[in-house]
Amino acid sequence: HPCAPSALALEHACGEALGWGYNVYRQRDVPAAKPDRALSAVYAGAFHSGVLTAKGELLCGGLNAHYACGRDGGSCEPSALALPITVEWGPLSWPGGNTVHVVRVALGLRHSLAVCESGGLWSWGCNSHGQTGDAPERSKHLPRQQKRLCWFGSESRDGGLEWPAEWRARDVAAGQSHSLLLTREGEVKLMGSMSFSQELSPGGWLRPLNQHGDAFYSDGTLRSRGSWPRGEAAVCVSAGLAHSLVLTSRG
Repeated sequence: HPCAPSALALEHACGEALGWGYNVYRQRDVPAAKPDRALSAVYAGAFHSGVLTAKGELLCGGLNAHYACGRDGGSCEPSALALPITVEWGPLSWPGGNTVHVVRVALGLRHSLAVCESGGLWSWGCNSHGQTGDAPERSKHLPRQQKRLCWFGSESRDGGLEWPAEWRARDVAAGQSHSLLLTREGEVKLMGSMSFSQELSPGGWLRPLNQHGDAFYSDGTLRSRGSWPRGEAAVCVSAGLAHSLVLTSRG
């Protein structure tokens, strides 16, 4: 992961998770697979990590500052007098004690995202720039299903839209203060800071993101006026610390 000083890998033959690199917050100490809890995927954030089991259970561990691990382990808001809290590996605290079957996960600098089996998007952790999908506010202590997507630029040129009933999430990507949502229809939506895309131009366009003319519409959709034909579906998204990449269906 571009944001992570440590790394994780999953040995599919035996389902063993391997880790290396920075481990001050024990984010590398992935729980071992069990006969009734086979591991299917691993995810590395900046200072927290996650593993997904074959049954769709998500376990997180590491630095829980801003509640990035999805567990209300006390006050984790940073301050000059309080040290960030490291939490042991364990399952997330889903609202109401419900169980959510997770299929895709993205861990950013201090926030986390998960796509459930039904196509819903859940988010938790730091929301300083709206990177979890809501208007900037204090950190989300526990996972919350998204009903709205928001993005924020300069000079208060912000935007947002309600989650349409027909939307189904396919994948997610998380950076430092922004996130990307890939829908099952192949559209890419932006959440959080767009400061590195500059500001909206007349007509709702953001400044082109690269020499090919890729840009965000003011409805949060990533489209192109150049090499990415309108209507061509995206199949994969990835977010770095302050940049993003999209793979289209034509490769």
